[in-house]
Amino acid sequence: LAFVPVPPAPIVSVVAVSSTKNVAAGRTLQLAAVGRDANNNPVPTTFTWTSSNQAAAQVSGAGLVTGLAVAAPTPVTITATAPNGVFGQSVVTVY
Repeated sequence: LAFVPVPPAPIVSVVAVSSTKNVAAGRTLQLAAVGRDANNNPVPTTFTWTSSNQAAAQVSGAGLVTGLAVAAPTPVTITATAPNGVFGQSVVTVY
């Protein structure tokens, strides 16, 4: 008998989540993302994380968001993108 690995199902959706939607300047917030297949089952994968406003919030490759100094509360869209281009977003307000 030969073992033939079965590749994971393609990711069709990504959900990016956090315990809160706010982060203060100088503080951090950990986001997490889950890729899901067509049957809504989780699929192990890696993500590329990006921030829509690098001046207000930066995000590490592991999804750690750092709030930067802002003049007024600023919503920032954080995006987690799977290798196949499917992405999920979470809006975080920096204050």
